[in-house]
Amino acid sequence: MTIRQKLFYILLANLLTAVAALSQTVITGRLTDAGTGHAIPDAIVKAIKTDTTRTVLAYTITDTEGRYRLSLAEQQQPIELEFAILGYRTVSRRVAAQSATIDQTLAPSAFQLKEVTVKAPPIRSHGDTLTYNVASFIAPSDRTVEDILRKLPGITVKPGGGIEYQGKAINKFYIEGLDMLGGRYTLATRNIGADQIASVQVYENHQPVRLLKNIDFSENAALNIKLKNKGMTRPAGNVLGGIGYRPGMLYRAEWFGFIAHTKGQMLGTLKGDNCSAEAGHELTDHFGRGGDNKANGLIPALPFTVPGDVGTRTRRSSGASASLNAIRRTGSYSTLTFNLGYAEARRRYERESVSTYFAATDSAIIARESLRTDDADHNLTASLVYEKNAEQEFVSNTADFRFGFGEADTRLHLPAELRQRFTQRQAALDNRLSLMWRRGTNVYRLESHIRGSVVPGNRLTVDGSDRARLVTQRVLGQSLYTNHSTSFVKGLNTYHNLWFDVTMETEHDRIDTDLDNRTTPLQARNLNSGYRLQPVVTPSYVFDRDRVRVKLDIPVRYVHIRYRDRQSAEKFRYDRPYVGARINTRYTVSPGFSVTASAGITHATGDMLSFLVHPVQHSYNKLFGGESGRLAYRRMSSLTIGYLFRNTMEGFFSTLNVAVGRTHRNVLKGETVAPDGSITSHTAGTTNDAGMVTGTFYIAKNFHDQNTTIALTSSYTQTSGERSRQGLRVQHVNRIMSLNPSVNVRAVEWMVIRIRGMFDRFTQTVRAGTVDTRSIIQSWGVDGDVTLLPFRNVELFGQTNYRNHPSEDNRRTQRWLIDAGIRYQPSPVIELELKLHNLTDTETYTDIHYRDTDMFVTTFGLRPASGIVSLKYSF
Repeated sequence: MTIRQKLFYILLANLLTAVAALSQTVITGRLTDAGTGHAIPDAIVKAIKTDTTRTVLAYTITDTEGRYRLSLAEQQQPIELEFAILGYRTVSRRVAAQSATIDQTLAPSAFQLKEVTVKAPPIRSHGDTLTYNVASFIAPSDRTVEDILRKLPGITVKPGGGIEYQGKAINKFYIEGLDMLGGRYTLATRNIGADQIASVQVYENHQPVRLLKNIDFSENAALNIKLKNKGMTRPAGNVLGGIGYRPGMLYRAEWFGFIAHTKGQMLGTLKGDNCSAEAGHELTDHFGRGGDNKANGLIPALPFTVPGDVGTRTRRSSGASASLNAIRRTGSYSTLTFNLGYAEARRRYERESVSTYFAATDSAIIARESLRTDDADHNLTASLVYEKNAEQEFVSNTADFRFGFGEADTRLHLPAELRQRFTQRQAALDNRLSLMWRRGTNVYRLESHIRGSVVPGNRLTVDGSDRARLVTQRVLGQSLYTNHSTSFVKGLNTYHNLWFDVTMETEHDRIDTDLDNRTTPLQARNLNSGYRLQPVVTPSYVFDRDRVRVKLDIPVRYVHIRYRDRQSAEKFRYDRPYVGARINTRYTVSPGFSVTASAGITHATGDMLSFLVHPVQHSYNKLFGGESGRLAYRRMSSLTIGYLFRNTMEGFFSTLNVAVGRTHRNVLKGETVAPDGSITSHTAGTTNDAGMVTGTFYIAKNFHDQNTTIALTSSYTQTSGERSRQGLRVQHVNRIMSLNPSVNVRAVEWMVIRIRGMFDRFTQTVRAGTVDTRSIIQSWGVDGDVTLLPFRNVELFGQTNYRNHPSEDNRRTQRWLIDAGIRYQPSPVIELELKLHNLTDTETYTDIHYRDTDMFVTTFGLRPASGIVSLKYSF
């Protein structure tokens, strides 16, 4: 057979397939309650022949939003649609056998059942919706929603409260289908009582905009918390007060209130303590906002990083927070949401460190320092959100206001005494508007994002032991960011869509820095202002049919930049087009097994920060020597493959993702390290490449008969790149492997155990000229929680944190923290608790890690053994 004949038969086969697809009749629609207008999920929809045979041609079940879809072979005669679900009157209607959208309402119908005993399965699935029956996982020791989520296979709660499903962050958090909190969902997970929850639902591949369903698909999941009936009829909450000893007086006070009903929800918190400073963590936005002022963070608030465990265990800590959150249904599909939050945190860090810098010679540079820092942060946020999320129309407007104030006072004990003070202020006003309309398979979209922000004048000062001013650094910034876009989606048919998006992005920025360093001596000032215009045209193709989903994006953008240095009157100009490509594919092998793959090439350019050619003082010993004055550029290519598997009947979950990437840059970053450890960082206009290989694997199994869930999370990351050190090019390869097994078990009624292990292996190879070094760090440890229920209404609990890791001289060192306590509940609404912290009286927390070519060993002081007694009243 010739090649021409083969091509003919292939084209003929594709044509016959397309004709067969077009000959199908597709009927879609939505089922709702005739009285309330709410969606009716899990209803059976049948297509039946109207002749005497009453043959069922097709059937389906409505999803969580009441939608259904029937695919029929071509019929000549009318058909009958039947809608049925327990608790509603069954409705039948005759329709033409042709593709159409047919919505239906059902009226409630009273019914009686004989007495039966029903045992719900622990996990059940319907389409892309997964439902965990909380009664199958809850234990008497569980206090909040977060306690429940930690036990559910497939779901991971990060230390900061962020939630992942199958290794990917969720994109929405609902309570009874309403998004009241946005990314600040820790307010709910750490406060709403576990006894108020009926079930936890996971919406896989969740598209939050209804009219984009089957047009723009998502790889992320959403969580929905279903409340018990009593949680929908009366307010719930608690009041807590506590007092303790450190040595020194400790206190803790909390108020939490929550109410949910069919018309809306409200949640409020008021908290304060001087024993953990955790209160403000609940206001963390896990979805992020982005678009910060360019000047924000140019001077870091602290001259060091803080490990997560230290922030709540440092020797002095206090904090307070308050929030008011409300959402109200204003129509069948519309809501109005209001959020207000304030958080304050004060901490004292006592820190000693040994920093080993690769010097591109046979001997490294070792710097030691000892310091004490008093840090305070204040943050105020407010937002108002209106959203109408209907089948054919989407309207959303979000107005945000944010204000932050911080200060840090650091006293350094070096060969010479120094004192560093830092103050910052920042404010931003943000508005996002989104409008979409759908007409058949066509979608029209208009979006506008405007953000104005100001950094009134961050200030860093360094004084000597004689109070003489050594360094003064001021940074001021102003920014106006806009992003206006419109798009049109043309539905070619049920499975094929073309998306055409046009975006105009603008940035107007100003950064003023003024440095007076008398130790050098050095005076430097940056007076930069200008703008960036970036029009982007993105044609996209989307194919979504049965098991296969494909999306191809080809963004074409033009970068137009005009920045000016008002100090030197020099102007920076840049004009260049870029073409990228991105393809995402997903193949569903079975309802619980899917394979994904993606690949792409993207381009990114720097901004005004690339033209800060004069030095900026970051801290007492770190000087940012300035950029090269050349616009930074990166070209990134990547390939990612993975799978997602779940078997809800067996409680088995697994996911794997492997990614390979390559980045090409036109600037090389580097540092020059002085013998005393002072660092001057800089960039040079030199091309270089960096590579990355990452892999993450997750597997979990629930043994419901034994009330046990086991899980394993593992990851591998390899990065390679170049940087400059002491004027020489240095190549480095870093490899990190992590294993985190965990088990949650309630083998007997009177004991609950949760254990999480950790093993990390870090390997680094550094090459510079004839110098070749290799270093290995291995750390392991275990976190454990044990709860004993020896008597009714009495609970004994303990928590442990053990780490074994290398120290500065490569000897092994250990850290063991133990907390324990007892709870007594004399009545369902009163709880008395005694909690003892750091029973081992561990004085220090040591952290060892590599960054690029350097090793850092840091030791923080910890709060000594302490205890606090608290009384909690729930309503």
